[in-house]
Amino acid sequence: QQNDTANDVTVNITNSYTKWTAADFWVHKTDENGRNLPGAQFTLTEGDKDVTSTYLDPAVNGNSAVSNASGVVHFHNFKLDPNETSRTFTLTETQAPTGYKVGTKNTWTIVVTHDNDGYNLIIDGVEVPDDTITVTNASMYGKLKITKVLAGDKIYGATEKDAVTLSIPVKVTCPDGTVRDVTLTGNSDEAKLTATLENLPLGTYTIAEQTQSAQITGYDLLQTTYHVGETATNTVTLTGEAAVEMTITNTYDRKEA
Repeated sequence: QQNDTANDVTVNITNSYTKWTAADFWVHKTDENGRNLPGAQFTLTEGDKDVTSTYLDPAVNGNSAVSNASGVVHFHNFKLDPNETSRTFTLTETQAPTGYKVGTKNTWTIVVTHDNDGYNLIIDGVEVPDDTITVTNASMYGKLKITKVLAGDKIYGATEKDAVTLSIPVKVTCPDGTVRDVTLTGNSDEAKLTATLENLPLGTYTIAEQTQSAQITGYDLLQTTYHVGETATNTVTLTGEAAVEMTITNTYDRKEA
């Protein structure tokens, strides 16, 4: 009779697990020269649901998805349920900082996925290693139109049938304190002289005419007034790209021959 002896065999199975941490991403806001821009506003949506407050990092941005002094907005704590392979979000810049304009690209598609190493962020179809979206805003520039109206007696040349071309200089003080000499030109028949300044930094400008410069031979300058719209002022503030007009009215009295 054969006596079989059973042997117990112990098999040790070791499973190694990597705990996934939640995904996050940063928005870095700069101007065209690479300087940090505070004040840009963003929203984050998932489908048609606004999830900005759900993923905004209050330690960095408080309760508003607005770029801070470092030009940064931080969204965090993105996770997938066990049965999910990905989730898709849309980031939108809704408002540029004061003095800047939203770029032609102002939305980004962000897909959160995972693999054996953890979460990944794919931004507009590209996996971004540092999980940072750099958003650049171009500076906004304004336009100032200066119009001089010739009031009172009509300005003539040698005879009352002759129109005369006039050039009258004014000084424009810019927001940084520099002064520009601008010449207004026009025909006396039109009783109007103009000049347009473009690509101006936003801010407040002061326009001043030297009385001597506005003198016209054969005429007394009785009065000079400045208006922006209906407001009597010689300062104008450019806040956007739309042109703003300053009107200077000179009232002349023709001298007796």
